[in-house]
Formats: sequence, C-alpha cells, structure tokens
Amino acid sequence: MSELGHFLKKNNRKARAMWGLMDYQNMIEHLSLILEVSTSQRPAELKVTPEQAVKLKRIMIESDRPMPEGIKSELLPKNEALPHIMEGISESIDFFEQNLDLFLTMARKEPNKQTMHPTMGLLKMTEWKVLHFKHFVHHFKQFNLQATSEIAQTFK
Repeated sequence: MSELGHFLKKNNRKARAMWGLMDYQNMIEHLSLILEVSTSQRPAELKVTPEQAVKLKRIMIESDRPMPEGIKSELLPKNEALPHIMEGISESIDFFEQNLDLFLTMARKEPNKQTMHPTMGLLKMTEWKVLHFKHFVHHFKQFNLQATSEIAQTFK
C-alpha cells in the first residue's frame, strides 16, 4: 500500500470536512475518479471552449496558485455530494490505491501521453501530475489532513 493509502486509512475516523458537501469517503472516491479520467479509464470530453480550457490550464497547472477553498466543479452536483460508489471507506481506499498505481505507472512509462480533462483539454501525464498534486493537497486540506510532503513525494 502507498504512503497515501496508509495515511488515508490511519486518518479515516477523525477526518471531517472544513468546507463543502463531501464526506471522507466521497473525497477518496472523487480523487479516484479523477485518477481514472487521467488514465482514460473514464474517458472525458471537453466541456468548455478551447480558449476557456487554455485559460484554466494556465491558472491551474502552469501557475503556483493552489486550488482555492470552496472551488466547485461545474461537473459535480450543486447541492449534494455524489453517492458513494464503494461499500465503505476500506473499499474506497483500495479503489484509490488501484487507480493511483495505474496512474503512476502510466506517468512513468509514458510521460508525454495525453488524455482529456473535461475543462482543461488534453493534458500530458506530466501536467496531470501537477494537477493531481494540487487537487490532492486541496482535498486533504479540506479534511484538515497534513500530508503535503507525502503527496509531493508521490507525484515527484
């Protein structure tokens, strides 16, 4: 199991969201689903204009700016979290682990491979690594989990 998987298991009882609608299991599954998008297991279509995608990519990937608290994806429901897709947190962490391992393997073997992000367009695996780092930090912060160094180590 990865450092992040161990960290998620260890902190599952005390983790409470400081903002937003997700519970701990939703957050783990949300990160897993985005990992699936990055590996094309869950293919995405561009949902914005190419010009909007370039602008968002500049802000989210090509800058040092973190994701702001409370940022809401237009692809998620407005007033509720998505339903859980796994039976429990343990299964969600296993799902997360499988997807993280697949992404890291793909990023290592094919760093220039591109897959579609729904609001930023085609991203290389190297760009996905930056996005996953920021996205993971954002959601770990949402649950007051201090794991930035573990996340950085994962996506180095």
